Amino acid sequence: GFNSGFYFMAAQKKSKYDSAYSITSKKFRKTITELQKMGVEIGFHPSYATFRNPELLRAEKQSLERAVGSPLRGGRQHYLRNEFPQTWRAWEQVGLEYDSSLTYADCEGFRAGTCHPFQTFDHQEDRAMHLTEIPLIVMDGTLKNYRGMKVNDAHQRILQLARRCREVEGIFTLLWHNRSFINDWQPWGEMYYELLPELKALISS
Repeated sequence: GFNSGFYFMAAQKKSKYDSAYSITSKKFRKTITELQKMGVEIGFHPSYATFRNPELLRAEKQSLERAVGSPLRGGRQHYLRNEFPQTWRAWEQVGLEYDSSLTYADCEGFRAGTCHPFQTFDHQEDRAMHLTEIPLIVMDGTLKNYRGMKVNDAHQRILQLARRCREVEGIFTLLWHNRSFINDWQPWGEMYYELLPELKALISS
């Protein structure tokens, strides 16, 4: 019952920061088809170098759209890499409608001072942009890697932030990576499954 988005990459080369998995493989196509049947959004996760490279951003977007078979509306920068307003400008130029990268990697909360989507602004060109920012409130890696939180403390912190967003009728945006269910992340994956019905109850109350 949540508005969920699954963001995929179309990195052309494998690197220290980009996995460059195949978006033309049968496994990828099967995954996309299953997600589309569920009615969730397929979003864009540009590679590490795209934040200063509009041409690469466009090429990756076009590749992913061909693989997915439909236009992409928005997504999030890899490693949250942004250079304002240049990265926003590039997203606008390639026809993306929204970005959801605005947060601090090392601290959860309200980097933009709000949990409400807002129209971006190009201060260099002194104009409102045709791009909406949906602030990212909390990321799994922030709590575990940067803040060194225990699972139970992170669980409560996520709920605290969700309640704060609800109080002001904003949007609570949670980023959870696919790796965060296995190996040393397994307890965090278990917490995520416990968290979902709690967030659902919060919305319904």
